[in-house]
Parts: sequence; structure tokens; C-alpha cells
Amino acid sequence: MAGILAAVGLSACVPPTGDFGRARPSVIHDDLMPRLGKIAASQRHEPRSDYNMTDDEKELRDRSWVIVMPNGPRPDYERALVELRRTRLLPAHWTQLDRTTYAIRLSREPHASATTRYMRLRDDIEKDRALIAGFFATARDVMEMDTIRERTLDAMAVVSPRERENAMARIAENRIVIWWTHQAFKERASRYAYALERLLIETPDRSAIVVERSLMALQRDIAAVGPYGDAGVAVEAAPVAVSK
Repeated sequence: MAGILAAVGLSACVPPTGDFGRARPSVIHDDLMPRLGKIAASQRHEPRSDYNMTDDEKELRDRSWVIVMPNGPRPDYERALVELRRTRLLPAHWTQLDRTTYAIRLSREPHASATTRYMRLRDDIEKDRALIAGFFATARDVMEMDTIRERTLDAMAVVSPRERENAMARIAENRIVIWWTHQAFKERASRYAYALERLLIETPDRSAIVVERSLMALQRDIAAVGPYGDAGVAVEAAPVAVSK
């Protein structure tokens, strides 16, 4: 693994960002790193599918990118670590980001009034709330197709071990994406709560009331996604044969 990371280079792992926070196309991030990530995943004996992705599976990963990538200006090393996880050079379960970074950045915004900082926090919370429905609607579609995929496998008279392995590995990969994104929503809510507390002890302001309401709504939205958010808990138990 150390050799792979050295070959890529940490600075090269920082993903380019395009319009509206979306990933900008890149040969390194769209081709080289995912190829190396498949090798790394195999070395860790994780599920790895060689099948083409469905349109919904591609959309799931596009929507996930906006959520798992740290929002706002963040240290390059944090963005690089997330990209290493996304491309599977590091496992998705590897580590959480520092929850204090967002609060520090918010408090150090130049020429911002106390009220402006509270409103910036509320705006970021509301942006995340707007992402939840779309991501988990796509997650539901992907999981429904995975159910069809699994039933078809069971009904087939002839299926090779490699076909079964690829199909079951793709199901597991999809669950990992859903699980990680759900965790990213939770981590963002935790960072927002931490930031609100720090604003309240540094610059108490009545604007905190509307921020707290938005934060509570975000926490309710995250908790309400049901089984789709917890899809990853079954990943390790999935019957996937992984090539050694």
C-alpha cells in the first residue's frame, strides 16, 4: 500500500472541483486512482466487481462525492484522504475527519460579523438537508435493482463462479457507498453542532435559535432515512467470494 500511495503522491490525490461542488473530470481521479484502488481492495480481500456500472450506480457515486468530500475550504490533506477512500486506495471505514476544522474556519472568516457566521452555518446545514432526499432516492433505486440482481442469480440454471462473484461484489460495493455517505451526513451534523457551540461561547447571538432549528431538522432527516442509511452494516456478512 505504501508503494501505491508513493506512486500517486499525496498532493496529486487532492480532487479537482468543478461547478456547484461537483467533481471535475480528471484522468488521475477517474482512471488511475480507481485502477490502483481495485488492486488495493483486492489486497485487503474486499469485494471488487469488474462489472460495468448501471446509470443509477454512477449517479449514486456522483451524489455521494458531493457529500463525503469536506465542504468549504479545507486542508488539502483532508480532501486527499477522502479521495483515497473514495477510490478505495484506503478502506471506507478508515477514519473520521477532524470535527473541529469547520468551526475553526468559520470563526476565522475575515470581516464577518457574528450574525454572518451564524447565517453561514445555517446555510451550510440547509444545503446538506437539500442533498439528503436525492441521494437516498437514488440509493433506494440501486438497492431495488440489487434485489433483482440477486434474485436473478438464484433463478439462473447456469452461472459461473466469476459471474456470481462479480454480481455479489457489486452489491457489496453499492452498500459500502451508501453506508459511507450516511456516515458522512452524520459527521457533518456533528461538525455543525460543534461549530454552533463554539459560536455560542465566542459570540452569543439570537441568530443561534434559527441555526439550532435547522440543525435539529438535519438530524431528524438523517435519522429518518431508515434501512437505506444502514445498508452498510450487512456488507461484511455478504456472501462474496473475493479473488486472492
